[in-house]
Amino acid sequence: MFKWANGVNARDGHIVRELHWIVYAVRGVVLAIATEQIVLRTTDGPYPSTEMPPGVREATILRANAAGDVEWIVRGQPGKHGVISTR
Repeated sequence: MFKWANGVNARDGHIVRELHWIVYAVRGVVLAIATEQIVLRTTDGPYPSTEMPPGVREATILRANAAGDVEWIVRGQPGKHGVISTR
C-alpha cells in the first residue's frame, strides 16, 4: 500500500510530505506491518495528487527469495532492502 504522510520540520517550519510504501503481513486473523519505507519526500508545495507519481511502482519490489522468505527492495539513493521471514 502507498500513503502520503504530512508533517512539519521542527527546525525550519517547512511542510514535509512523504510517500510511504507499506507491506502488511497477514497470518490467520492477525494483520501487522511487515515493513514501512519512505520512497519519496517533498518539502512545501501543494498537497500531492492522489495519482501515483511516475516511476514509484517500479522503485519498489516485493518477491519470494530462494529460501522461501519475502524480500523487499526500494531502489534509490541510498537503496534499501530487507527480508520478511515467512516462518
